[in-house]
Amino acid sequence: MTTTPSDNAAHADTSAIPRQMIIFGPPGTGKSYKIHGRQNGAYADGSYAAALNIDSSEQIVNAVFHPEYTYGDFMGRLLPASAEDGKVRYAYRSGHFLIALAEAYRRWPDGGNVLLVIDELNRGNAAAIFGSVFNLLDRDDDGWSSYPISLSVMEYEAFLQQLLPGAEKFDIAGAQVRMPNHKFVEIGSQLESIKDKIVEADGAKERLTFKVQLPPNLYFLATINTSDESIYYMDSAFKRRWDWEYMTEDGAILEIATPPQLEWKDFRTKVNQFIKKKGTAIRRLDDKLLGPRFIKGTDRDANKTMLGRDLAKVMFHLWDSVFARDKTPLEAELKNEKLHTFGDFANKAGDFVAAMQKP
Repeated sequence: MTTTPSDNAAHADTSAIPRQMIIFGPPGTGKSYKIHGRQNGAYADGSYAAALNIDSSEQIVNAVFHPEYTYGDFMGRLLPASAEDGKVRYAYRSGHFLIALAEAYRRWPDGGNVLLVIDELNRGNAAAIFGSVFNLLDRDDDGWSSYPISLSVMEYEAFLQQLLPGAEKFDIAGAQVRMPNHKFVEIGSQLESIKDKIVEADGAKERLTFKVQLPPNLYFLATINTSDESIYYMDSAFKRRWDWEYMTEDGAILEIATPPQLEWKDFRTKVNQFIKKKGTAIRRLDDKLLGPRFIKGTDRDANKTMLGRDLAKVMFHLWDSVFARDKTPLEAELKNEKLHTFGDFANKAGDFVAAMQKP
C-alpha cells in the first residue's frame, strides 16, 4: 500500500482514471479539491480535472446531492415561467446529467472530455436520483455504455437542444430540426460525428432512436464523507459500478499496489468461500457474493490478472457491505489485527491476499 499526496499528479494520463469513481474518506481532507481544485485561475496540478485536460467551464458540470435532490434535478423537469403576456407557460429544463451528457456527445470524438462532479453522493437517495441512468453505468471496454436507455420525447428534445443550441424548432417525428436559416434539415446532417448514435434508418428515411448511451469522454467523479450521519444507503449493485479511492485523514490518496499474478477467477472463488463461511448471520447473503463481472473486463469463463484498483474494490466491498457491522471476521483473518478505519484494512492488503490464498 502506498499513499499519494493529493497535490501530486498521481494519474498522468486519462487511461489511468476510471470513468466512474468515488473518492471517500473523512471530512475536510480535500476530496473535492482533488477532483477540481483550482490554483491561479486553472485546475490544480494533480487534480483529476487537470489530468482529463478540462480547460473550459462547459466541460465540467457540478451537482451536490442532498435529501431534497431528485431525478428531476438530475435529468430534467417541467418548470413554470412567466411569459411577456403575463401568462404562465411550462418549459422543460435540463438537469445536471442531461447537460453533461449532451456536452459530451457534442464534443465526441475530438473535442475533449466532460466531467460530471457529484459532491456528497450519499446525502441524496442515489437509487431514486439516478433512476434509469443507473443502467448506463455499465461500460464496455471502448467506454460506451453496454446498454442504452430510452428517453421520453421531452427529455430527448431537451437533449437535442443542448446538442444544437442554435436550433429554433424540432420535428421529432420527422427527425428534423429548423436552424436559424428557417429551413428544416435532418438532425443527423447536423451531428455527423454521432449520427449513428441518435438516428437509425427506416427505409430511406431517418428516425430518432430516443436511446442514449454514455460516451467514452464522459466521466463521473463523486465524493462521500464516511462520517456523515444523515446519509442514504447505497446498494451493492450501485456501488459495484464505481471504482473507489480512499483519502486518508492526512489528505493523501491511498493506493493498493498491484498484487503479483493474482488471478480474478481464483481469488473471487476464495473470497466467496470466505464470505459464506464467516457471514452466516448476514441477511441476504446472496447479495454480498462477488459475481464474475464484479470487476471490469471479465466474463464467466475468462480469467484476468487483477490490478491494485480491483483488489481495493473487493476489499472495500467486504469492509462497507459484507462486514459493515462487525469487522471481527476480517480481523481474525489478519491475526486479530484491530481495524478501526478502511485505511487500516487497506494497509494489510498483502496479508489479506495471502490469507485468502491459504488452502
